[in-house]
Amino acid sequence: MTTMSDSISNHFHLTLPSNSSMNIYPNNTTSQFVTKLPKHIELMGDWIVSLKEISVPITLVNIAANTYTLEIKDTATQEVGDRQSLPASTHIGISTIINELNKLVKQRYGISFRPHMVQGRRWVRVELSSSRYSIRLNGPLSELLGFLAGRVFVRGRNAPEKPPSYRD
Repeated sequence: MTTMSDSISNHFHLTLPSNSSMNIYPNNTTSQFVTKLPKHIELMGDWIVSLKEISVPITLVNIAANTYTLEIKDTATQEVGDRQSLPASTHIGISTIINELNKLVKQRYGISFRPHMVQGRRWVRVELSSSRYSIRLNGPLSELLGFLAGRVFVRGRNAPEKPPSYRD
């Protein structure tokens, strides 16, 4: 155990990487993590503790619960058959978001989210293999993927209207 008191040292630094304790805390993410310190530190007396620096990958996308949603409609009845939300998670790059979207809708509805390159940048295309369903993304998910809010996707390849808001 290390004891820190005002008389011995008035400052010290800790580096706490999010991936340093994955064997103990396997559910750590870049934005929410616990780190096991190499030794116990006990602060004696009055201390001011602060975060001095944070480093985050530029492609990090933090998904909060029920923020990015989509709804599937049966085109014959025009009834909403299903509403899905991306699970809360932190994603590094668009490919992990595409994988999550495809897990929600690909097998059941024949809807695929596919990456494609435009001017050296990765964009997302929505493909529906059947005319039985249509899909609508909510505003935040539309913006993230580069589509206009409220757009309804139907059978065929649906390309975005603008650059996506993420950087890959």
